[in-house]
Amino acid sequence: MKPKKLIFSLLFIFPFLLNAQSRFYYGITAGGGLTGWHEKYDSNYSEQGRTEGHQFTYGCGAGVFVKYNLWKRFSIHSELLYLNSGSKFVDNWQGGVTEVSGEPFKRITEIKYRLHNVQIPISLSFDFYRSGVVPYLKLGVVPNYVVGGERDYSFYLSATGENTHTNEKLNFSGKNKELKFEIRPLLGIGVSLKERISAEATLSIGESFTYYLNPNAVYNSLHRVDIAVAADKSYVNRSIMFMIKYNLNR
Repeated sequence: MKPKKLIFSLLFIFPFLLNAQSRFYYGITAGGGLTGWHEKYDSNYSEQGRTEGHQFTYGCGAGVFVKYNLWKRFSIHSELLYLNSGSKFVDNWQGGVTEVSGEPFKRITEIKYRLHNVQIPISLSFDFYRSGVVPYLKLGVVPNYVVGGERDYSFYLSATGENTHTNEKLNFSGKNKELKFEIRPLLGIGVSLKERISAEATLSIGESFTYYLNPNAVYNSLHRVDIAVAADKSYVNRSIMFMIKYNLNR
């Protein structure tokens, strides 16, 4: 089934699930956390006044959820979420020296990515207790569909006074088309704080993410294709989210 058909099918059945009674619970959820794309092999380094590497940046999301109590302490969870995620790459060279004059210079490259995602996490949870403040563990998968995104690039070089800043929408056609949909594993822990409120932290790890730039790109970007291919490296999409859930029918 194609990604769009899968999402629209799940959107269609979601209201029917909300009308179910007895073991079903439904509500709203929102929160934030850290997201980022990082190499499978550590490429961060610092030498001669230069630091380079990938960094986490903020992410936020909101949506609705349903929960079905299967048996005793086991439950099935499903959510429909909007997630705003991103990543950041920084190359900060403070101690460089020009070849001609030997004068020190400063060079700073910063690239930020921002993605707009629709997610439908599906997971199985286990409650450690049956009443009171109940901690629980979640395992599942996260179908993730990228609706769109932006790339923000800035470059500064003190030796020439160059100061460049560009912003462009990400193009998910051609080679980048396969980046729009993926299914990630999900691991989470949470706690039911009150009768209607629960809090949880989830970790999801995506597939390799290499965004191919157009031929006129000034810089090879966060996903530097030449380095990734030459060194057989790829970039992994990670997110650590902290969400609050509020049951509406409890």
